[in-house]
Amino acid sequence: MKIRHEGYIELNDLLQESYYKEGHKTYKGYRLLGIDGSEIELPHEKAIGEYFGQANNNEKMINISWSMILYDLQNKQVVDARLNQYGQSERRYAIEQLRSVKIKGKQREDIIVADRGFPSLELFVELREMGYEYVIRYNGEQFLKETGQLISSREDDLIIEISLRDGNKRSENEEIKKLLSKGVSETIKVRIIRIKLSNGVKEYLITSLIDKEKFSREDFKEIYRQRWNQEVYYDFQKNVIEVENFSGKTVESILQDYHSRVLVGNIHSMILSEAEEQIDKEVKENPNLKYIEYKPNRAVTYGLMKNRIYKILDEENPSWEKEYDELVRIAKTYKIPVIKNRKYPRKKKGNLKYPINKKKVI
Repeated sequence: MKIRHEGYIELNDLLQESYYKEGHKTYKGYRLLGIDGSEIELPHEKAIGEYFGQANNNEKMINISWSMILYDLQNKQVVDARLNQYGQSERRYAIEQLRSVKIKGKQREDIIVADRGFPSLELFVELREMGYEYVIRYNGEQFLKETGQLISSREDDLIIEISLRDGNKRSENEEIKKLLSKGVSETIKVRIIRIKLSNGVKEYLITSLIDKEKFSREDFKEIYRQRWNQEVYYDFQKNVIEVENFSGKTVESILQDYHSRVLVGNIHSMILSEAEEQIDKEVKENPNLKYIEYKPNRAVTYGLMKNRIYKILDEENPSWEKEYDELVRIAKTYKIPVIKNRKYPRKKKGNLKYPINKKKVI
């Protein structure tokens, strides 16, 4: 009751500051940051519903919040996390979160990678003004009228210029009016790309990276492919970390549980990254192994480590470094093969309460 959730946020900020001083993965010098939101169901207390909001679930109102995660797609770190009120603008939350990251000094050479719920003219301008690059998926012609040029063109990669004042809808948009009143440029130049996936589906991306020599269409396939790591994290957060399994029934306890689990999840991810580097080295030295690539089992290792990770955070623990090294050693012992490009037809046999591929790690 006497611990404030902000302490976990500050600890994660310190962890990130230290982490990025060391070597980390980038894509052509850029950090790839996925941003996305997810519903988080909350305990059924009146005060919690009043603070976070409610939603209708099968004709029953439940307490619910909106989790926004800024996720390093290559290094698998949560750079920033927020538990917001439900029912507000996801794009507005994204702008506020990215602005906060910049103010805190956590911004680097970043490319923001986002899905179809995020593209908007206001967001593009805000990202430009804050110094972020971006790659965002959009619904082809069902977006700005200028992006329709790609549909009618035989090309798959166009650079276009968009006016913030063109058309009645834009001239009446309050957010755009505010931006123009601040003196931002009245036009914005973007690049629109059409890519064809292996299953034949066409995807459309809009980006601020207009240098075609530095970033080819193949680069954008890879950048957007990395966004899948955020989907994997959300699945891990809900089904292994159990972010919706709260220990208290107050707003403060909700925020404590949420941010402490983000912190512990980041430390666990760092341990796995170090273990994976050691596994890669051992695999190269042993050509007789059945598979050419292995990684630690994320779910099993989290179940074994979560309580020991909390001990590492204890400032009175003099042997925390030895404890950390021991956890890296444990992670290496629970390795599984990495089998890429596996494709199986989905066979749905009805809805099970406990699907076999979501089996609890005990």
